[in-house]
Amino acid sequence: MDELYTWKQDRDALVHNLANIPYNDNAVREAAERGKKLIDTLSNRVKSVNNYYKKLYAEQEKAND
Repeated sequence: MDELYTWKQDRDALVHNLANIPYNDNAVREAAERGKKLIDTLSNRVKSVNNYYKKLYAEQEKAND
């Protein structure tokens, strides 16, 4: 338990230090915006593929009836 407590204290100190490191707000904002665009594009493509397979499945079900 002592080893776990020591590790937690060390980890907490590292996290605290990381939180206090100055960073470029513009770079962070740009990275977030780029990431959002990528996620939106990926989400749209996934929806398109899902819709394609739903339609294909429905057509196969209809043909099997």
